[in-house]
Amino acid sequence: CTTRPAPAPTGPVELPARVMGDLFLVEARQADGVARLFVVDTGSSTSFVTAETARALAARESTPRTVPIESAHGVAVRLEAVTLRRLQL
Repeated sequence: CTTRPAPAPTGPVELPARVMGDLFLVEARQADGVARLFVVDTGSSTSFVTAETARALAARESTPRTVPIESAHGVAVRLEAVTLRRLQL
């Protein structure tokens, strides 16, 4: 028995969402079956996940790498980078 991924939607998709303060959050079930909350930030060029989510969903990287990030408040840090196998909202 084999399974195939569901076809990608061709029209509008509704997601459960909520607003907490100035954050817009959506809940989405991931490939591992766990539903997680994600912040939707249309002004960000990078997506961030918690270390726990990264461990659960990230592809194995042979060489750890970090990337420089600057917050909206101008604070610069280096964070560990991972490549997620799949992130679906």
